[in-house]
Amino acid sequence: MNFNIPLHYLLSSVSILVPFIIGARKFHYLNTDQIIFWIYICIGVVTEVLNFYFAYNAINNLWYLNYFFGIEFGFLMVIFVRWENGVSRQILIYLTLVGFLVFGTTQIFLSNNHSYNMVGKYIENFIVLIAAIHILYSLIVRTELNLSKNYKFWISLGIFIYFGGTSFIFVMGPIIFSRGLPGAWQIHSLFNISSNILCGIGLFWARPNTYSVGTSY
Repeated sequence: MNFNIPLHYLLSSVSILVPFIIGARKFHYLNTDQIIFWIYICIGVVTEVLNFYFAYNAINNLWYLNYFFGIEFGFLMVIFVRWENGVSRQILIYLTLVGFLVFGTTQIFLSNNHSYNMVGKYIENFIVLIAAIHILYSLIVRTELNLSKNYKFWISLGIFIYFGGTSFIFVMGPIIFSRGLPGAWQIHSLFNISSNILCGIGLFWARPNTYSVGTSY
């Protein structure tokens, strides 16, 4: 069987081990939010292993990737909601519900086991991206914070880079591929590697009694 994996895809897939290993080593320091995020990383590791298994055996993997997108959205939005208070938290909750509603509807009526749920993915990417931008802004304007050691900053930055980058690829994809540019997936891999490294840095700075983005910061 001819099973050739592009180097950029291999590096992208393996890079998820960075936050996984760091989170495992620092597990006794992780707070509830960090544990939720690390569980999300663990699900990502399992997904990457399944990707290799299904690819090696030439089995369709789109059916479970669509569900992974929904799980990914849920985990990230739960974390963002837990980081916020007041009106911002309520808005994030409403956006989460909208995202699940759109994803569920499109998954039932527009998607199948042989194609990506692109509409649901577009909406989820956009919502997560907006939430990440809001969290980053909330942190940056607090000038008293040491962002270099703030785990929420690094995780939010990693999420922003990946979802912002993939959103760009989704929008520009038809133009890129119509021009025969083979670099689209290499760029996607670069975004994913960068995101995993940044999230790993965030888990590295896990400390007891870290504060939330809300009123306490």
